[in-house]
Amino acid sequence: MRAIALLTLREMLRRRTTVAIALAVLLVVSLSGWAFHALVSSLGPGGEAKLFASEQLVFVMLVFSGILALAASFLSAAAVAPELESGVALSLLARPLTRLRYILGKWIGLAALITGFSLVTGGAEFLTVFGVVGYTPPHPALALLALTAEAILLMTLSLFLSTRLPTITSAIISMVLFFLAWMAGVAGTIGNELHSGTLVRIGEVAQLVVPTNGLWQAAEYFLEPSSVLVLGQSLGRTAENPFIVLVPQTAAFYGWAVLWLLAFLLLSIWSMRRREL
Repeated sequence: MRAIALLTLREMLRRRTTVAIALAVLLVVSLSGWAFHALVSSLGPGGEAKLFASEQLVFVMLVFSGILALAASFLSAAAVAPELESGVALSLLARPLTRLRYILGKWIGLAALITGFSLVTGGAEFLTVFGVVGYTPPHPALALLALTAEAILLMTLSLFLSTRLPTITSAIISMVLFFLAWMAGVAGTIGNELHSGTLVRIGEVAQLVVPTNGLWQAAEYFLEPSSVLVLGQSLGRTAENPFIVLVPQTAAFYGWAVLWLLAFLLLSIWSMRRREL
């Protein structure tokens, strides 16, 4: 299992997709640094610039979340489906390697890659905003943890799909579900504002079916400065919205996210065992 994990990690690092995604993140960090510099030049290095920088950082991390989801979907889909289609998996599984160890090795290698990618690139963004504006979000480590968990959940879903579907199909379905979950979360927010029970239920159900948006909202909450939270709550805006989250996620939600991940990991193992090579 360790060998499969290391092989998967090395293979993914050599892929052009990984390099392209890394360059995209580098571009986002560079452009955000330029935008933060323009903000300081316009408002000066005082508290007003830091307040605007905090909201600008949330938007940048939303883009980063999308790139991370893209990486998780396409890299995990490319880890299993091509080997099943080409017959490489058959030669690997003919040796003393069970399908359980094969899937777990793939999952561990991909999780290590996604975690490292998230921490390095997210840390680079936080260092950029600190170096330019002098602003640090209140809980950067927890925000990165939530974003990493979001990507690993999507990675696990894509891994499961890749045991039955081609690479591109698995990745596209994962990304579509990711964006549908985000849109449903926005619909739930609008439902809260309009007192529409139907829209609120759409958001709640979507958060249970694909909990990635709930983890993004958790990351967003950890990025918000206390001044924004206090101001929003004093104005009576205690409901979540797409760009300002004033209340943290519950322990029950985090527990559900863990169960969801374990369920799809078990489904991946079950699907691999049932598949004829």
